[in-house]
Amino acid sequence: MKRICILIFATLLIPLLGAGQNLFTLSGIISDSLSGETLKNIDIVIEKVQTGTISNEKGAYILYLDKGKYNVTYSAPGYQKYQICVELSKNEVRLIELKPKIAIDKKSIQYKLRFALRDLKKQDLLSDNIDTN
Repeated sequence: MKRICILIFATLLIPLLGAGQNLFTLSGIISDSLSGETLKNIDIVIEKVQTGTISNEKGAYILYLDKGKYNVTYSAPGYQKYQICVELSKNEVRLIELKPKIAIDKKSIQYKLRFALRDLKKQDLLSDNIDTN
């Protein structure tokens, strides 16, 4: 009976020992493309295996994945989504720069431009460069 238990245990353990041989890391640092500042709490999602993580306070992250090809999505409020395809056959380090979303309100720009031009005309009237001829 003791031999049977050892045999069953060994049968279950041997595949587990070999399972980690194809495990690799995908890691990196995420930063703002304009300021260069590192970004915390960025979502990193691996679509194929429906797993992910978030970047830490220094913008760093690490994922442990089996050998293979993965679509990786980096996202956060206020930033454009960034997607890459990674084929893991070794440990990979990626430096990711996210672009901020720029919300352009046409009416707001027209309003600001109108007042800037008005202020510019006032400065011209007050300056000594006015030709009175």
